[in-house]
Amino acid sequence: MLRDALIVGVSAYQYLPSLSAPAHDAGAIADRLHTDGEFRVTRMPEIVQEGQLKVGVKTPVTLAELEAALVRLFKPKGSNPPQTALFYFSGHGLQKDAGIQEGYLATSDANPAVGFYGLSLFWLRRLLQESPVRQRIILLDCCHSGELLNFLEADPGAKSGTDRLFMAASREYQTAYESIAGGYSVFTQAVLDGLDPNRVATGTVTNYALTDWVSNALKGEMQQPLFENSGSEIVLTRCSGTPTLIKTELQPEICPYRGLEFFDEMHADYFFGREALTEHLIEKLRHRSVVAVVGASGSGKSSLVRAGLVHKLRQGQTFSGSDRWQIKLITPTDQPLKSLATAFVNPNASAIERAEQIIRAETFLKDGGAGFSQLVRASLMSSEQPDRLVLIIDQFEEVFTLCQGPQAERERHRFFNCLIRALKETGDCLSLVLVLRADFFGKCSLYNDLAEQIEQNLVTVTPLTYEQIKASVIKPAQKVGLVCEPNLVYNILLDVVGAPGELPLLQYTLLELWQRRQPDPNGGLDRLTLDAYTELGGVRGTLQKRADELFYSLSTEEQKVAKRIFIALTQIGDGTEDTRRRILKSELVTSRFSAEVVDRVLEKLVRAKLVVTNRVAPTRRHPEPIDQGTNNASMMLRLAQLCRKKSPQQNGLALRVQ
Repeated sequence: MLRDALIVGVSAYQYLPSLSAPAHDAGAIADRLHTDGEFRVTRMPEIVQEGQLKVGVKTPVTLAELEAALVRLFKPKGSNPPQTALFYFSGHGLQKDAGIQEGYLATSDANPAVGFYGLSLFWLRRLLQESPVRQRIILLDCCHSGELLNFLEADPGAKSGTDRLFMAASREYQTAYESIAGGYSVFTQAVLDGLDPNRVATGTVTNYALTDWVSNALKGEMQQPLFENSGSEIVLTRCSGTPTLIKTELQPEICPYRGLEFFDEMHADYFFGREALTEHLIEKLRHRSVVAVVGASGSGKSSLVRAGLVHKLRQGQTFSGSDRWQIKLITPTDQPLKSLATAFVNPNASAIERAEQIIRAETFLKDGGAGFSQLVRASLMSSEQPDRLVLIIDQFEEVFTLCQGPQAERERHRFFNCLIRALKETGDCLSLVLVLRADFFGKCSLYNDLAEQIEQNLVTVTPLTYEQIKASVIKPAQKVGLVCEPNLVYNILLDVVGAPGELPLLQYTLLELWQRRQPDPNGGLDRLTLDAYTELGGVRGTLQKRADELFYSLSTEEQKVAKRIFIALTQIGDGTEDTRRRILKSELVTSRFSAEVVDRVLEKLVRAKLVVTNRVAPTRRHPEPIDQGTNNASMMLRLAQLCRKKSPQQNGLALRVQ
């Protein structure tokens, strides 16, 4: 998982007073993120001092340089943007008021006397709106930095599937200060302390925990910071070993739920309900070179592999030696071979070195399986304790959904050939874990060797049981010192047990509940309450909100297809309650709605966790296709229908939960 950080400290100015703190501040933040945050850090201005990369005090940073660096961070070229991108700035902040109030980050060449102020925060907001990066973090330590959070215009980068943390050292009308007592500015000192993972019992600092810390640390200061958190939790720093506890109490400010995002390795402490399946998966991998993790959309496959399998293997506790295995995790993206090549790139290398390594790796892969086998052996030989390389390909269906165009079929064949041939040539050195949506097995069956490997090494991800769902609600809360009211748990279980694809929707609701947690009136632990759940409208209420957001983001044509899908998935009751039903994808294709547009809308609904696609017991004996090559996809509406019959008062179809 790529995590990139751009750390800027501008101390040298040509037309403005020079500063002493920014370079020092930026250097400390860069070191903290590199050491405890697993970020690839780019420093500006970057110098080499005593063999170490430092932030220069006398070296200027121009507007052109800063804009180019930000574009590389938030809108990188290629199809593999980082999962997380962080931008920190320390320096002068300027404000221009010429009828319209604007904020700027002053670069070294800024000259307000001639109307040149530096980097526009309006430009930065626009960049964030267009960024493909999932997790965006902005930390601004300068005067008037609150101008970034001026949401009179579009909220920068706020959209479904993104997580954000914006922190500004001061309001748009305030100045920011250097600390009199400490060695850093007031704001940066609070951020540095907040990012220290040793201060928390869990050894992990999230965006929510940092916000709480900085807010409390700066109470009473002349400058008051501004914050904006949205989406799911972002892990910022964590201890590499056992943390030295400064605080021994539980940490209710840490959110143990993931919303619509999967649990990653860093969230393993809060991942419950899949313990038995994780052990089964590890045992399979122990004796076989291939394991295929197959399940319905929304069944928790990615979480199982990342927070379950990878975490357990690195611990080396299930069986001796797995902690010495090399583990590489990729998703195919629209360029599967390039994605495979990036798995063999050193993440700590410079940008130029990484580019050269990708080119060399792609050259090897052009030789097919033989080249991939060479990469595997070379990677193991470079390791201090070469043993086994485990390649995990999550969201394997992207080979079909994202890899498109005239060369797509050739690209797929080369990709599959690399995997299958390397398995034969490397022996026990390579293990392959494929994580696949069940409704795409029909497409895999067209490739005999691949389908055979999946069939013979299948691990099916089934729905959680009642007790497993209960554990996934209660145990994460207990980890951070939260109390779940018994009636709340009972009502949640009534709503989700037996519902298709219940996990993402459950986590989404739990995240909303966590944000509405209530302090105990008697001074006890914070509580997740039934009252808050009722105010949300329960799981169905969060579903309605999610469905509305998705529906109105579709084009007019796509909305018509979505209505058809939702109607088809609803069994209208005659004097009784409406219920969900299963259908075949082929039933949705008509002369009005082509298979291409149906597939496109379905994929958006699946990614939004509103529709579940599944296929029971995939085998090549039932290869599907049915109806001219379309796969048999059983799609179930979540919990209840999203659409009903039109009433005389409705011009269209209301998306709502019954």
